[in-house]
Amino acid sequence: MSRKNFILARVHDADGDPAWRIFTLETFGGAGTLLQSDFRGASPALHLPWTKNFVRSDPVTWSGWSVGPGISPKTGDNALVFSVSAPAAANETLAQALTDGQYLRASVSGTSGPLDLRGAEVRFSTRRIGFHSPVGYALFTNLTGFAESNALYVSSSVSKDNRDEIQHIVTLPSTAAFAAISGSLELRIYAFGAQFDGHTTSLTAFKLTQVVHGRRRAISH
Repeated sequence: MSRKNFILARVHDADGDPAWRIFTLETFGGAGTLLQSDFRGASPALHLPWTKNFVRSDPVTWSGWSVGPGISPKTGDNALVFSVSAPAAANETLAQALTDGQYLRASVSGTSGPLDLRGAEVRFSTRRIGFHSPVGYALFTNLTGFAESNALYVSSSVSKDNRDEIQHIVTLPSTAAFAAISGSLELRIYAFGAQFDGHTTSLTAFKLTQVVHGRRRAISH
């Protein structure tokens, strides 16, 4: 995913007074990048499917982001902002989030042949906004199934006062199912651990990177 580099620089204002500022430089793409989403814009969640990207490699097509029935898209710039409906008594479990369809969804497929995604890396970042918004996230694919036991990744739950942008890194299985994907690979990010309704959270970044060793290529022959 994008890498953030910080430069601490001393600048002068119009009066010549010195001040220190932090400037952020972000880089995109890199070896093996198949797709990297670009969430810049006015309320992306209200313009689904959101297909804007920084990088899309020629060997793949990309569906863009859409949502499951348990997700309520919300206003909010430069991120996919959403909320869920959750119980008042306690934080919603992952099992409940699965039943309620609380997921973000996108699909990737090969343009001229099967995709080899053994060991590919999925990186996505989230930032909580509301106090009672989801505190955890899980990744599933259609190739492995959407039952709770099929999760490829389940994050730890953060505290409700956490507002940090958190990066989640997942390695796809190096199994035969991912060696020659002839159809679409559907990715679902489930949000769980919310309490009450309407507390917002956001998806701020996403990147899919393929293993680039000479033994593996985007298109499997």
